[in-house]
Amino acid sequence: MSFLKDLRDKTQNLNFMWVFLITGIIVLVSSFIWFEDNNVIFKIGYTLGTTFIASGVFAAIAKSNQFAEIFSKILRDIIYGQEHLENRKDLESIWENVTLTLSNRKFLKISDELKDNVKKYFLPLTHDYYYEGYKTEIIIEIDKKNPDYVVLKESVKFNIICDDENLEIKLNPRRGIKFDQKNKDLTSYKLHSFTIDDKTHKLPVNEKYEGNIFWVDFEVTLKGSKKYTIKREEEIIYNIKYDQLRTHRANWVYKGMEVSITYPIEIYIDFNMMGTLRDYNVTSKKLNSFKKIDAEYKGLIYKNQGFFYLICKKH
Repeated sequence: MSFLKDLRDKTQNLNFMWVFLITGIIVLVSSFIWFEDNNVIFKIGYTLGTTFIASGVFAAIAKSNQFAEIFSKILRDIIYGQEHLENRKDLESIWENVTLTLSNRKFLKISDELKDNVKKYFLPLTHDYYYEGYKTEIIIEIDKKNPDYVVLKESVKFNIICDDENLEIKLNPRRGIKFDQKNKDLTSYKLHSFTIDDKTHKLPVNEKYEGNIFWVDFEVTLKGSKKYTIKREEEIIYNIKYDQLRTHRANWVYKGMEVSITYPIEIYIDFNMMGTLRDYNVTSKKLNSFKKIDAEYKGLIYKNQGFFYLICKKH
């Protein structure tokens, strides 16, 4: 009985299709043969003919599984297509649901934490800009007045890229330097220059002592452009016995990084990646009484990733 019912339904669909198709063809042909000179009747006939033909095709598939498959595919393309997604206002919740579902399949016990960490550190939800072409050059010399101290000169250059020239971007570099409390005045910091698009800015430096750490920081606000070129030159004098670990943590996404460290042969330096997804390409060479390390990272560096190096005097 079920077979006969399906056959009857299919036959009815075919009958509908042929009735509409033949009627449509007759109306179209008649319009072209007898009413082509009559603009009004021709338009009416043309419209009716094409409508009958379209209705015939629709009638043939309206009750079939083929229609359901076609409709669902089109619906999926519309819902998950990039053009549709760009106009949605709930992308964040969609991303959370998809990410959580993917994580649940293999990491059920830590899926929530995975989702939260990816959202916080890897997605552009809190910042609308990124750093490009970050280059830092570090030159280390032994302090002639105090041989236990070093003079660390660092030059930094990078671009900040954003999509909105009206976006207000606040930069707040901060350094912490461990020091010898018995010789507090021997540790110092100087911001020699700070330029934005080759224009020099004089910035006040805040200094603060907390326990055995000397903190320095300054702040600058960027606005009015989609790209900024930042250059900074600074100098630190400190006792490397009290601070053998120097670190650089990204405060947001970096696209590529180059690091150059020049230091005297009396000093030992061990350069390492910090949390990055791949290794730096590191090369070293000797320059008379100095050595030089060049490290390059190709790819994206995310928040709190970067590099560190151990520094100490050779015995």
